[in-house]
Amino acid sequence: MLDKQKNQGLLQPYLRNVNVRWGKFDLSDLLQMPFEDGEAERYSIGQNDLVVCEGGEPGRCAIWTETESIKFQKALHRVRCSDGILNKYIQIILKTFYTNGMLESYYTGSTIKHLTGDALNSFLFPLPPTKEQLRIVDEVEKWEDVIDALDTEGKELSSAILQTKSHILDLAIHGKLVPQDPNDEPAIELLRRIN
Repeated sequence: MLDKQKNQGLLQPYLRNVNVRWGKFDLSDLLQMPFEDGEAERYSIGQNDLVVCEGGEPGRCAIWTETESIKFQKALHRVRCSDGILNKYIQIILKTFYTNGMLESYYTGSTIKHLTGDALNSFLFPLPPTKEQLRIVDEVEKWEDVIDALDTEGKELSSAILQTKSHILDLAIHGKLVPQDPNDEPAIELLRRIN
């Protein structure tokens, strides 16, 4: 990437660590880098490849679902699952191990943690039969949908609460919250006396 003499070929967009989120990709700020024709297989992510971050949040991963392939840089790992292993199941396992702190034993580095290719290759995880993996994936996706819906509803409720508070405050400031006593002095007079 940084060696100008080796950097030859056609400029193409590529994924960086920051583009990979848990379960999805952020393609809003893709950079470009030259790739030669002979590098296509080595640096291409194809449909259904699992993309795993080496740094940042080591183990953070998402499945590339696009039909068009994309390039990636060396701070990411491309995982192509063998028959009988579901990429979505591996994604769930990596997130579970990350969340529970069990992935940390695979990290290198004391201050900046990395999940190297060798560490990822040695990653031990439970591997049930394919039908059971599929059942687990379906169950997790069902609950993720419920959680997402609750999260959306929670955000909408928070927004409604803020708007209601703002409206009540506005009514109070304008003296419309409670009936006004015509004998009360205007607020401007009260402020003059306070000053």
